[in-house]
Amino acid sequence: MTALTRNISRDWRTGEVVTVPVAASAHVRQGSLLEIDGGHVKPAVKAANMVIFGVAIESADNSSGSAGDLKVAVRRRGAFRFEKDATAARGKEAYVVDDNTVTDKAAGASKCGVIIDKDGDGVWVDIG
Repeated sequence: MTALTRNISRDWRTGEVVTVPVAASAHVRQGSLLEIDGGHVKPAVKAANMVIFGVAIESADNSSGSAGDLKVAVRRRGAFRFEKDATAARGKEAYVVDDNTVTDKAAGASKCGVIIDKDGDGVWVDIG
């Protein structure tokens, strides 16, 4: 590949919703915060250095399948409400506790976004 030497019209898409393969033995529930590993998504867990991919907008039960046997639609951008630990604070970076819960404590966890709001039902996390 070489650098451009002329103007081109580049194909593009928003990338807001994408369909991706599900990891082996994974059960993705609608609303799950997802991590991606080796090109396959699975419910996020507390672990360092995971790449957060988005939130499942449908479910896919691949618990008895091989990697890629099923695919799931994932919303990649936006603010989503999650359960919070007792101290999660607006304006702080959000870290994964599990596929439904976030915290503002980084120890042993992967970043999933920024807490942009709090209400009685949880915290809103911008994962874009």
